[in-house]
Amino acid sequence: MVDMYVLAICDSGRSESITSKLHEINEVAEIHRLYGCFDILVKMSGSSTKELEDIYSKIKYMDGIKNASTLIGFGKHNSQ
Repeated sequence: MVDMYVLAICDSGRSESITSKLHEINEVAEIHRLYGCFDILVKMSGSSTKELEDIYSKIKYMDGIKNASTLIGFGKHNSQ
């Protein structure tokens, strides 16, 4: 399993509607609305990086997204 995180900047006032659209994507595991430099953090999970790259392209060019960046997880560490 591969995790990819997307940090997105939205057009003003669009983060709520974009969040609703993101819920329709099966690979989206979590969505967090943020304060600060980015408006939304999306966690996606899939079987391959290629699969998630295709989903990232859909998100990056979604109406209302100004800019998007990715982070790919390579190891998970649980706090105790």
